[in-house]
Amino acid sequence: MSRKRVIILYEIAIIIPLVLVSLLSLLMGTPIIGTVPGLLGTLALMLACLFYVYFSVKRRTDDSMTKLVTKYDCECNPEALVKGGGQIAFNAMQAREKGDLLQVGDAWFLSPYALACLDTGSTNSAQEIASAIIEDAMKQKKFADQASMLVNVEPVVLRLRGPEEALSVLNKAEELASFDNGGAMQEVLSYIGFEKSVLEALCANDQDKLLELFVSVMNNEKQPMRIRVLDADAVGSIYRARGREDFEIQALNFVELHGGTLPVKAEAEKRLEELFSVQGEKPQEEPAASSDEEDWDDEEGMDNEEGSSEA
Repeated sequence: MSRKRVIILYEIAIIIPLVLVSLLSLLMGTPIIGTVPGLLGTLALMLACLFYVYFSVKRRTDDSMTKLVTKYDCECNPEALVKGGGQIAFNAMQAREKGDLLQVGDAWFLSPYALACLDTGSTNSAQEIASAIIEDAMKQKKFADQASMLVNVEPVVLRLRGPEEALSVLNKAEELASFDNGGAMQEVLSYIGFEKSVLEALCANDQDKLLELFVSVMNNEKQPMRIRVLDADAVGSIYRARGREDFEIQALNFVELHGGTLPVKAEAEKRLEELFSVQGEKPQEEPAASSDEEDWDDEEGMDNEEGSSEA
């Protein structure tokens, strides 16, 4: 909902009580607002209308945010999130400039929005958002809120600053989450544990471990499709470096089929064209079974593991 429409709704919320009181005064032949009970009643009615508008706008904004993020995660459509969520992100950042801190809900939306900005080439916006979330996270009063905001922004930090910085953010989030014994924080700690294993493998350039982790996410239907596509692209890159074009093609086919409008889809299509142009002269050989590489594309592939990663 645009800022102009919100302002109009608040104006209406103020006008309606005044109109009702004026009509009632005409019917009764006496100015109701001129009495103490009448004045208090008018103010109470006005406040009720304002609160109704506030919560209605907030609920509508929350619903819109959820739909946009879901579209990005499930349909791999960053353009829809950037276009549809631009005003929401602008309002949050503008409120921050006026002194308001970003909250957990803001970080939940702004982090995928920043990733979508990176997907569409708006690096500066993503950098500004990431810095703002990290800064405001440490100003929250609750350890759980601090940890949640850092966990939300970690994928953006990984894309912008690399695995070392992202690991530092997660280590801090893990420390903060450990101070809270709530059930929600146990889920956060579980996610942090998996994500740290990915980041540590990235820092150590442990390709075998990365392949295991990325394949587990790619095969996990409980994970958002966007995450699965990114990990499938990473799987393809690992097999490309190993010269295993057979497995690389399987991974890139997954990216091409489910990648929506993510940049990795165009890259996968280009690579597949290169591979098929070469293999067009000779048939693709059937992948040979080996002890250290499993065919993750059939029912006997690796077991799914809990967690997700932003490749």
